[in-house]
Amino acid sequence: MPFEKGKPKTGGRKKGTPNKLTQETQKSIEIIFSSFNNYFENHLDLFTWREKRDTWKFLLPYILKKPK
Repeated sequence: MPFEKGKPKTGGRKKGTPNKLTQETQKSIEIIFSSFNNYFENHLDLFTWREKRDTWKFLLPYILKKPK
């Protein structure tokens, strides 16, 4: 049944309830990030400055929450 404008919301998550899947995903990414960070620190000479910057630029949005 499609949503009808003007009808109150029924079911689903309550407003302000955190998404459990997002929290689990973020924890998994943090674990992967920490292991990658250890590798990254131990093998710094293998990467160019640009590769390091691009890697951090790609990974940080998944680790840090976006400001509201």
